[in-house]
Parts: sequence; C-alpha cells; structure tokens
Amino acid sequence: MLDINIYDTYYVFSKTALIIMISALFGFMGLGYYLMLKAKRKLSKWLNLIHVALTVGGILTVWILTQLFRESIMEYKFNNNLTMVIYALVIITIFAQIIYPINLIGAIIKPRNKTTR
Repeated sequence: MLDINIYDTYYVFSKTALIIMISALFGFMGLGYYLMLKAKRKLSKWLNLIHVALTVGGILTVWILTQLFRESIMEYKFNNNLTMVIYALVIITIFAQIIYPINLIGAIIKPRNKTTR
C-alpha cells in the first residue's frame, strides 16, 4: 500500500492499483517502442538502455528498499535515512521518463536513410 500525504489530504493506493498503474506505464512505453519499430524509425540505443535501466532498476530498487524498514522505534534514524534514499530514487526514476519522449521525438525528426540493404 502507498500513502501520500499532501497537506491535510491523504491519498492511499492499494497494491492492486499500483500494479495496474505500473503495468499501464510499461504497456504505454512498449506501444511507443513497437510503433517506432513498425514505422521503421531508428531509436537511440543508449537512450533506450538508459531509459529501460532507470525505469526497471528504479522500481525494483525502491521495492527492495521498502522491504528493509525496521519496526522498532529505536531505529527511527535508520528508517528516516532509508525514506530519503527511496524518495531520491523515485525522483530519479520519474525524471528518467523524460528520456522516453526525447528518444521518440528524435527518431521521428531524424531523416530516414535512403540506402537499401
């Protein structure tokens, strides 16, 4: 479950909702990559690698780090530091999504090669 507190409002997401949102994200990205393949547009390999690695790696790392929370009240400092690391990873993963439209727009703008193989 994910709880987000913004001022006096709490937004609560269940595991099922999170799984559906992440699946929709990956489905949308996969559709974009598939459409570029069918349109015979060449995407940057480096941008693809960076985008996929930061997206998948970020989500998996955040999930693994959330499993490390300690229950004892004595471990408050550990949990506080862990929370800051998780927030930083989430922000990096969200900003990494900017690479996706840059890669797609670059492939659309780039002229096709006229040579045949």
